[in-house]
Formats: sequence, structure tokens, C-alpha cells
Amino acid sequence: MNVICHFNNSRSKKQQLIERNVNQQLARKLYILALTNKESFEKWIQVIKNNCKYLADADTSQSSIMSDS
Repeated sequence: MNVICHFNNSRSKKQQLIERNVNQQLARKLYILALTNKESFEKWIQVIKNNCKYLADADTSQSSIMSDS
């Protein structure tokens, strides 16, 4: 039984690492898009906000992203 719990736990951690890596790659691409093409960036952010319950307007404001660079 302990082996099964360990397997499921390590599998869950591996999945979390994969998801974090994918999210970091997406964040980098969106950041580059924000710097190079404001109109496309705003469209993408609106789509993401419509599909994600965790993002707030403050998280996606153009000024806060641009001030980080």
C-alpha cells in the first residue's frame, strides 16, 4: 500500500513540474508578445481572462508588465 501511495505522490509531483514548465513557457511567450505587439497581446489576455477564473485585471495590466522590464 505504501508503494502505491509513493508512486501516486511522485507521479503527482512530476505532473506539477510539467505543468509549471508549460506555464513558464507560456508566460515568456506572452511577455514577448506584450513587448512587441500590444494589440495582439490585449486580445490574448482577454481570451485568457475569459477562460481563467484566477486572473484579475491587475494581474494583466499592460503598465504593470511593461514596468517590469
